[in-house]
Amino acid sequence: MKLAALTVPAEMTHIRTARLVAAAIASQAGLDPETVEDVRLAVGEAFVLSTRQATGHASSPANLELEFDLAADNTLCVRVQPCVLDESLATLVVQAVVPRVTEDSSGLEMWWPGAGTTSSRQPVH
Repeated sequence: MKLAALTVPAEMTHIRTARLVAAAIASQAGLDPETVEDVRLAVGEAFVLSTRQATGHASSPANLELEFDLAADNTLCVRVQPCVLDESLATLVVQAVVPRVTEDSSGLEMWWPGAGTTSSRQPVH
């Protein structure tokens, strides 16, 4: 079920908005406070990656899109588009606090188990 979507200019001045929205949605989805903080942190770091990549390419999109979905098993999925993992500290932080991260040509998906589900951290594909 789609919870929310946020489209903002690819500028670092909007990182606080992205983090606040992510934390609010994670909290409303029933995630525990530690996981809410992990969601907030990971969205912020993915935002850093996206804006760095967007400002480095003239053909990059002017906007970043974040989508928040809740699966039937209460798993929260956050999509960040465009976003590509690289060798930076931001990527290491995302990998450390997100149980499941997937990446494709359109962007990054980060998954957190909800209440009543279990998790094991999985490597990036």
